[in-house]
Amino acid sequence: MMSVLTIGYGRQVFTTGNRERARMHACALAAGALHAIVFSLRAHGCAAVREGTLHIYPTDSRSRVGMLFDAYTIGSRILKARDAHGETWVISAQDPFEAGFVGLLLRLRHGVPLQIQEHGDFFGGTWWRTERLLNRLRYVFGKWVLLRADCVRTVSSRARTHLVALGVPLDRISILAVASDLSAFAAGTPIRAERDLRARYPDAEAIVIAVGRLVKEKNIPLLIRAFGRVVSGHPTARLVIVGSGPEEKALRALAEKCGLASNITFVPWTDDVASYMKSADIFALSSFREGWGRIIIEAMAAGLPGVVTDVGCAGDAFVHGEHGYIVPVADEEAYAQALESLVGDAIMRRRYGEAARRASAAYAVASSEYARVWTEIFGRCRGNAV
Repeated sequence: MMSVLTIGYGRQVFTTGNRERARMHACALAAGALHAIVFSLRAHGCAAVREGTLHIYPTDSRSRVGMLFDAYTIGSRILKARDAHGETWVISAQDPFEAGFVGLLLRLRHGVPLQIQEHGDFFGGTWWRTERLLNRLRYVFGKWVLLRADCVRTVSSRARTHLVALGVPLDRISILAVASDLSAFAAGTPIRAERDLRARYPDAEAIVIAVGRLVKEKNIPLLIRAFGRVVSGHPTARLVIVGSGPEEKALRALAEKCGLASNITFVPWTDDVASYMKSADIFALSSFREGWGRIIIEAMAAGLPGVVTDVGCAGDAFVHGEHGYIVPVADEEAYAQALESLVGDAIMRRRYGEAARRASAAYAVASSEYARVWTEIFGRCRGNAV
């Protein structure tokens, strides 16, 4: 048995009943103990959690820079206690940037093996690192941290390929996809009446749904413009965009400019998207970048064929020609052609959707099984430590 010290960002774990917290409980039981340090500000009002072998510590910092110092202080205090008891530990940082920096400092001081998690596929392609100067600096620093980690956990073979290209040894990289609870998307689960898109738009030839934060990296403008091409031949087609974010005003304006106000509906973000998905006909994802892209798996579980850009789990879980179409990033013409093919062919939609639902079952991993593999990866990380 071992204890795991994680450093990350997900403040939702301080909420009782949260899915992520339940997963952390399973991991704590499988490993022996899990101590999670979560970057937070005092204004967030997060309180420490101690539930059996799960311990969660907010940094409760005065500033964002202070979060790094406070995370290091908390982690060092925990590991000093470990030094006194001779326990076996592994450190895991949620990314190779701020969290990785803290993890590396703790590794250097306490000699504990360090795992870096790289879920975002930040090192594949150029969009993320050229978006702003800070990301360029993070790219250089993150690469430096990754090369000094004892092991790296990523979520897809695509991301693993990019890490190897950076110089990370293949034998230090483990793949573990993001855990997905797909029960709400199962075929027999009722659709909530207030979220039944088919009942809301009974005359639509096909309902396309996109789900996610309305931010630049999701490249929703491409989807809107491509959908505009589809509407010219299928005037009753409907696009529903579920999400909120800083780009919402600009996206609404673009829909108006393209003459699509009567064909596009914006729905505020919700954690419960299953009913929306299960009552739609086609899933659309137009992102510049995704890490794993759990929303793709959820759409597949809902029985939706998709048009997705070549990011995240496209090619791993979602297969071109079996579950829908994978198109090159930022290729509006290819995206429009693929979307129109599905909008105009209900039989093809049904065939791809059924295949997608069957394939999604492989990613509906129970918490206990996920925790077992998660723990095994840390065991291999200790074997890589020097």
